[in-house]
Amino acid sequence: MDKNPDSVEELDEVMKKKCEISPQTDYTHVKKKGKRGKKIRLITNYVRVFVDNKDGIFGYTATFSPPLKNVDIQKKFLAQFEDILKEQRIFDGTHLFLPFQLPEEVMVFEGVHPNHANVVMRATLKANQRPYRESVQFFNVLFRRIMTVLGKFEYRKNFFDEDVKFKLPQYKLEIWPGICTSVEEQEDGLMLCLDTSYRVFKTDTVYDYICALNDSINWEQKFKDYILGKVVVTQYNHFTYKIDDIDWCGSPLSTFEYCGKQITYVEYYKKQYNIEIRDLNQPLLLSRVHVKNKYKETEQVKAISIVPEICYVCGMNDEDRNDKNVVKEVRRYTYTTPAQKFKALSAFISRTTEIVEAKNILETWKIRMDNKLLSVDGRELPAPILHFKDRTSIQQSEPTFEILPKNGIYDAVPLGRWLIICSERDAKIVHIFMEYYARFCNSTGIKSSNSVQVVTLKSVNPRDFQEALEDYADPRKFQFVVVVMPFFRREIYSLIKRVCCSEKFIPSQVIMAKTLADKGNFDSSVKNIAIQINCKLGGSPWGLYIPLAERIMFIGIDVNHDVRKVLPSAVALIASLNNSCTKFFSRVHVQRIHQEITDNMQPLFSEALECYAETNGTYPDRVIVFRDGGSLSYMHVLIEHEVKPMLASIKILCPDLKNFTYTVVSKRVPQRFFVEKTRGMFGNPNPGTVVDNSITYPNMFDFYIVSQQKSQGAVNPTHYMVIYDRGGIKADLLQQLAYSTTFMYFNWCGAIRVPAMIQYAHKLSALVGQHLRGIPSSRMDKQLYYL
Repeated sequence: MDKNPDSVEELDEVMKKKCEISPQTDYTHVKKKGKRGKKIRLITNYVRVFVDNKDGIFGYTATFSPPLKNVDIQKKFLAQFEDILKEQRIFDGTHLFLPFQLPEEVMVFEGVHPNHANVVMRATLKANQRPYRESVQFFNVLFRRIMTVLGKFEYRKNFFDEDVKFKLPQYKLEIWPGICTSVEEQEDGLMLCLDTSYRVFKTDTVYDYICALNDSINWEQKFKDYILGKVVVTQYNHFTYKIDDIDWCGSPLSTFEYCGKQITYVEYYKKQYNIEIRDLNQPLLLSRVHVKNKYKETEQVKAISIVPEICYVCGMNDEDRNDKNVVKEVRRYTYTTPAQKFKALSAFISRTTEIVEAKNILETWKIRMDNKLLSVDGRELPAPILHFKDRTSIQQSEPTFEILPKNGIYDAVPLGRWLIICSERDAKIVHIFMEYYARFCNSTGIKSSNSVQVVTLKSVNPRDFQEALEDYADPRKFQFVVVVMPFFRREIYSLIKRVCCSEKFIPSQVIMAKTLADKGNFDSSVKNIAIQINCKLGGSPWGLYIPLAERIMFIGIDVNHDVRKVLPSAVALIASLNNSCTKFFSRVHVQRIHQEITDNMQPLFSEALECYAETNGTYPDRVIVFRDGGSLSYMHVLIEHEVKPMLASIKILCPDLKNFTYTVVSKRVPQRFFVEKTRGMFGNPNPGTVVDNSITYPNMFDFYIVSQQKSQGAVNPTHYMVIYDRGGIKADLLQQLAYSTTFMYFNWCGAIRVPAMIQYAHKLSALVGQHLRGIPSSRMDKQLYYL
């Protein structure tokens, strides 16, 4: 068992021995596992799945003539041939699975249309050549049927039980408990991944919201701002739709084609679901759905109309999220402890293997589930060493820490003359803030000037803030601008950032007046604001110690999308300029609406390399890229459009750079880990826990890291997947660096879920995509102005 180093010197020796650099090679599909850290035993949310069917599972591709788009109608048509296809068949709209083989490789079934007796149809079933005994697709469809048998309905690929929902009538909310399932082919075989899930719904309909706004001024625009981009669920079939537009000219009396004739929405819902539409003048909501034609391999956009009276908004609105009481009450139901989650998953396994209907489905296909959750080996990595003032070092043994006066700021940038803009009502609390700010700066080594000009506004309209910034925010006179907003208004915040970042080229800090008015958290708020101001001026509160001689440049990449699909997407690239991760270079690019893969990677990365060389006098010895989001399904797209352009930049600028690693980082993953603290009692694993076996991809260099400690609920690990590696980086080195860099996000005194460079890229892309809507000035590309 590895012994954790007790000193900087010991850690240095361990890292040199265990993280040696291999010769240059391309290791894109090589399985790698680490050895470093204290070994521990973990329980996961996976269940082994066994297939005892020696005859196999047979798959067929189904095509219909004339084409049928509705899966339910397709299923009804195939039911006419149950004597041949049998009841146990599994069909998902394209693929038909059978536990036996049909007599011919291609079979044609002719019958009548389920809804039109005079229409003759044909279904052609063509045998697939590849074996389906281990088909992930088949098993996911199979377990979807089992979930239906267990009385759960499907909502966005998760399954919920409406009968046991939690009601919060005082907040007009409902919480539906559920479970998500997915069958995956992992390193140790076929497994079922389980996780508890919760969905929050509003209990009042969209129509109720319209009625509440009806008497207000400009209610149509207010409703449009509220509903566009929201996801709604229909009360009659639990289908979800993302709202893209509003049909103000339409109404429930509008007609559409149904079964070959025109019918109104009022008639349709009465006939199909026995629902009576009351208000015949309400507008219709529009959702644009991309429909794929599997016969012609084309895609068309179809607009679906939804009646506001029979749908609800999914999730909480901004007003709910800003209400601490609402958030606290919702978390009481949704933040399940590891022990509660373990109990719920174990109960689901028991129920699935005991309920007769579910058991019969499994036995028909000769499939077995293990009766317990899977156990795997894990390791606890040592905490990183952080530097503070005068290079004071501490080994960070806790997931969070305090910046105390005895530690001080690692790199304190003096603050000269600065400007504060606020309303007349907030002037008093602003002066109290200035006093406490100066006190904190003096205690931590930040030199702060008393030369502050306070500009007060009589009114707080967007024009007032704009005029104050244009008149006073002169970078030749002021080093920094602070704006205190009496309340948050998106247009004012965007205006402030746009003027400061794109026109005046001066770093700025926006503070909500209620933050300064909160006496209970006033000291910590002032401390956080002071750290942010220092970072935006080019300083850093702490530094990271990496006991390696080679020069490493970390890259973080993230893309921001407009949920309404109206504004262009923004991709941000953040590059570290030293091994201590205290200096960064930023670049951002605006691209097409909802475009995830950037087409401008080479110039972005080239500028980062040139900035590193300009700062350090040489290019880095190693580049490690952390790319937010992504999955195995479009790995080749990332390699083609992002990895290859970056390699081209290296070939042109620094051909001697042999070590390059591109890692996709996913934080929204279903995997969970539990540690048995005492017999029968389960808790979260400690920060630094890494898992790189059993539940990882076969023939892939990937691993999971738990970097945070969670006081409420089960902790979420982060998945790292290396899709390209040149130079053969050791697993121990990459895992330790990935964990250590989670401590370098200066907005939080502790570890976050992803490497800091990704979070910085997330902040910058959000600032540009949501507020600036243009490229900020390159004069601030070495400052964290987007914090």
